[in-house]
This record gives sequence, structure tokens and C-alpha cells, in this order.
Amino acid sequence: MNNLVIVTFVALACALAAVEANSHTTCERHERGKCVEKLTVSCFKHWGTPCVKRSTKTYSSYFGWYTSGSSTRCATGLRCPHGGSSRRPQPRPQPRPQPRPQPRPQPRPQPQQPSGPKNVGGDHQACVNNANMYRHKHVGTRNLVWNERLARGAQQWADMLLRTNQFKHSHGNWGENIYQASSQLHTYTSLCDDADKEWYSEGEYWDYRTSSIKASLRGRDNPKWLKYGIHMPYETGHFTQMVWKGSTSVGFGVAWKKEGRNWKSIVVARYDPPGNYNNDYARNVARLKGYGDEPAEVKNEGYIGEVAIGDEPAESKAIAESKADEALPESKPVV
Repeated sequence: MNNLVIVTFVALACALAAVEANSHTTCERHERGKCVEKLTVSCFKHWGTPCVKRSTKTYSSYFGWYTSGSSTRCATGLRCPHGGSSRRPQPRPQPRPQPRPQPRPQPRPQPQQPSGPKNVGGDHQACVNNANMYRHKHVGTRNLVWNERLARGAQQWADMLLRTNQFKHSHGNWGENIYQASSQLHTYTSLCDDADKEWYSEGEYWDYRTSSIKASLRGRDNPKWLKYGIHMPYETGHFTQMVWKGSTSVGFGVAWKKEGRNWKSIVVARYDPPGNYNNDYARNVARLKGYGDEPAEVKNEGYIGEVAIGDEPAESKAIAESKADEALPESKPVV
């Protein structure tokens, strides 16, 4: 009887000493999608003191589940871990949100401003045809053909002159004419036309009888430049190179850029073989067809066939101009 009382008292004491508050089990390790390690955390009070018991069970194919570790801690003020697990749960990697592709704004079309146009399409052939129109006015002077090698060099030189604001010859193994203007926007072909017309206009200073510049103009300032304050004598080198019979090919280079309200343009023409050799002018600068020894005024719109249309017969016009030159005093420039 006494033994039964003692056992009952001890069991009641143990029940009072260890009262579980809560218990929580989590899986700590997985293999092949199956839990193989569990942790059970139990929180209770022992004689009023908070305690935490951690018990680990591991699974094996041979033993099944078995207790692989156990620990108990009691201390005043001890708090039960939240959720019962002693290990910090590893955060699952969250997929990063991919930014939505934003539509790219389409650039607005900008107006094209030409600078250093290239020799494309039929532009270069139009320049050659225009140059041959002037050569065709002279007896026995054959047409020029396009020379791509000369054109590449001429384009590079025109671009350089425009970029550096220079105006000078390149002095290579070719004949070369250069032209500069500042005006409203032109096309590639129209600039070739303007340059050829300016160069060929020097023909009015040429004396076909002496194969040289007219005697009355030698050493005198050209009033065309004098009105701009530039002292430049009459010259004919551009004209003679244009119609030089020994030259057989040509290449043009054209470049322009915006300057203020106008467009600055450069035209470079290179000829091969080069012309303007001393003592060869009589053989290479032929007289005009049907006009005697004096050149007629050149107008593009007046070109029909081989000669330019004039208001006077060719013979009478040549005689009148010859007499006018003889009547002018040497001290006055011819306008």
C-alpha cells in the first residue's frame, strides 16, 4: 500500500514538473523529393522553468526512422522559438521580374543636307557630257571619257579644300581646274555646269592667231575680280586645259557645305594627260568651228549641234570684235 502511494506521488510530481506547452516538427533535409531528416522542438516548463527540447530523427532504408540527436535546455526567461525550428529557414529564390520591353521611339526623319556628294548614278556622266559640249565647239577636239582614278583623287581634294577653307592646286601628274562659289543650294550636275561655264569663259581672252592671250590684255587686272578688290590678271589656263586636244580623260570631285544663308561649293576637275605645255598651244588649242579665229560667247541654252547660236553672222562678228580690240587704248581694261 505504501509502495503504491509512493509511485502515485512520483508520477504526479513528474507530471507537474514537466508540462508541455507545444510541439512542432519540420523537415530539415530532403533527398529525391523525400524528407529524410525531421526536427521536433518541444517547449515545456520544468518546475516552472521554461525549457526547450530539440529532437532530431533521421531516416535510413535499413533502420527506418531513428533518433539521431536530442538536447534540452532550461533557463529563466527562455522563450520558445517561433515555429519550433532551431535552424533559420533558407529563403527560397524568387524569380526576378523581367522588365517589359519598352517600344523604342522611332527617329524622326531629318532633312538631308548634302556635304561632299559622291559620284553616283548618272551625275558624273552628265558632267563629262557638259565638258564635251565645250570641246565639241573646237576643230578636231575629241570627247573626254570618265576616269574613276582621277575622280577619286579630285573628290578627296575637293573635300579637303572645303574642310580646311583653302583654295589651291594639288600639283600632281595631271591637269587640274578648281572652282569655288558661294550661293544657293545646287546639285552635283549644276555645279559642274557652273564650273565649266566659268572656266570656258576665259576663251574670250584667247587669240587663236597667236595661240596666246590677247596682246591688249597681257599684264592687266581683270575687272571681273577688281570689283571685289582682287588684283588678278587676265588668264586663260582653265580654258586651254578644258579644250586641250591631248587630254583624253577627266574626273570630277564636288563638295559643298552650309555657310550662313548660302552654300559654299568646291569643284575639282582633273585631266589626263595634262595640258598647258609651253610651245604646244597651237597644236592643242584648236580654233572654233565656223567662227574664224575669235571665240563666240558661250551659252548652254544656245548650243545646237556643233556651234553656238548668235545674233550676228560669225564672220562679221569676228571682224567687229577684232576692230574693237584694236581701237581700245592699252591703258584701259577690256570689260
